[in-house]
Amino acid sequence: MLSPKVRKTFTVLSILLLPAYAPIGLAVSIHLPSAYIEADVGSNLVSVDVRQNETPTAGPIISRTAGFVWGADFGYQFNPYWAVELGFSQYKQSKSHNTVEVTDLVAKGIWPLAERFKPFGKLGMTYLFPEAINGKMLVPYLGVGFAVVINSYSEFTVQATGFAIGPPSLGALLLGFTIYLNP
Repeated sequence: MLSPKVRKTFTVLSILLLPAYAPIGLAVSIHLPSAYIEADVGSNLVSVDVRQNETPTAGPIISRTAGFVWGADFGYQFNPYWAVELGFSQYKQSKSHNTVEVTDLVAKGIWPLAERFKPFGKLGMTYLFPEAINGKMLVPYLGVGFAVVINSYSEFTVQATGFAIGPPSLGALLLGFTIYLNP
């Protein structure tokens, strides 16, 4: 889990930035369909089984490490409700200095709740390239968040993402910025 200090920081930033980007009475719409690029930064939690080649009956020994994550997504939004994304992220563990890289392909469901506020969910698959684990893994991806429309070609996002099948598991709390290429 993310530290209380990190969660508090993201909560305060989200609350402070939401009213700044959502003035009442101004209608803004993204011209759809449109391709978009999204950049994200945030905090992550990586959990891995640190034992190799031991009997599974003994149970895993889990190592949890927090760190920094950055990522970029290229997406295409078909209508106000659906989009697809292809993304790359890098999870850097602060104590061990290990890096886990992931590539993901997700479907994004969007609920345009208000003119400038759009909660969303993501579901797809992630391919892991972890240094801490021998081999590569294909695992389910799940994300949830919201976007605040800034103008007709950009929006601010806050999202929590994660993927796991036992150890390893990765989770992140991200702040992002999206630019639509067809404003």
